[in-house]
Amino acid sequence: MWALQPAAFGAFGLMYWSGNRWHGGHWPHWGGVLDWTGEPEPDFKWLVELGEFFDKSSGQLLRNPVKATAAVITDFDQRAALEAYAHVPSSRQVLPQAFDALHRLGAGADSVNVEEAVKGGLGKYALVVIPSAAALDNPGFPAALRSYVENGGNVVITPFTAYQSWDGVFRKDGFGGNLADLTGVIVRTARRMGTSADKGREDQHVSWLGGDSPVGIDGYCEYLKVGAETEVIARYRSSEPVLDGQPAATRRRVGKGSVIKLAFWPQDDSVLRLLRELLPAGGNLLAAAVPQGLQAVPRTDGSLFVINTTSRSAEIRLARRALDRISRRSVEDRVAMKPYEVLWLE
Repeated sequence: MWALQPAAFGAFGLMYWSGNRWHGGHWPHWGGVLDWTGEPEPDFKWLVELGEFFDKSSGQLLRNPVKATAAVITDFDQRAALEAYAHVPSSRQVLPQAFDALHRLGAGADSVNVEEAVKGGLGKYALVVIPSAAALDNPGFPAALRSYVENGGNVVITPFTAYQSWDGVFRKDGFGGNLADLTGVIVRTARRMGTSADKGREDQHVSWLGGDSPVGIDGYCEYLKVGAETEVIARYRSSEPVLDGQPAATRRRVGKGSVIKLAFWPQDDSVLRLLRELLPAGGNLLAAAVPQGLQAVPRTDGSLFVINTTSRSAEIRLARRALDRISRRSVEDRVAMKPYEVLWLE
């Protein structure tokens, strides 16, 4: 599974690393593909199977790359800012969970850095997600993002975005102030309101998307100042008077597209429902999002990799019967995947 996963995500090479083979090295007992006698290692069989897979399928993989309809904005500055100043212990979770949400929906997602976005690298995507980009201070980025939205793109901006400069200095014009002309929102301040995991506290909730969602990331909540041209699409529901009824998410339509600003990050899967509404409809083998711990990656030939990265069985639901290219077996519209199983469906 670990070897097929990078292939599913578009890798075109696989390097095999073995331990130090020096007689005086730190790990002289570790081997590689062959052991110290020159014979195949005990687990050589899986390597043969992997070689057979690439021998048979490498042409299809190279001719049909990942079909990416979403871009996630992240680069070294954004991740370094969160690492150096984690706003709450869980603030680092938003970035990987954003990728996870897209892959559970079967949407291909590219990681795009800010410099590439400024150069016009967003036009081919239907959706741009900006998850916890704390140091989003490139002066050309707001204009590039506006151009993308005006031409029909959709943007989702999470908490912890545009709080500081690349070197860690906090903004003086309100959090997200450099994006306010596009979002119609400034984050006035933020509070860690707590969750039911804290002694004597309870979950904060948000009413949105026709339901109710508990607030994640340790109950971290932003307080928004919302412009008159911006629609409030979610509000906090809390026993805390200072939070109850405050805007929790907004939408602003600009040109042919829209910008959604989240003031919270949910504990549940509601963000998947939001992203599904913003992604192109049709052309996906999935009938429903795959369970947590699974990843689904589409290719340009209409095929779909589904990877179970967990040690437990999990069921997936397909829109129709399909053929697994790896095992050559036909699978029904409901598939019970084994632990660490990989399917390549067509």
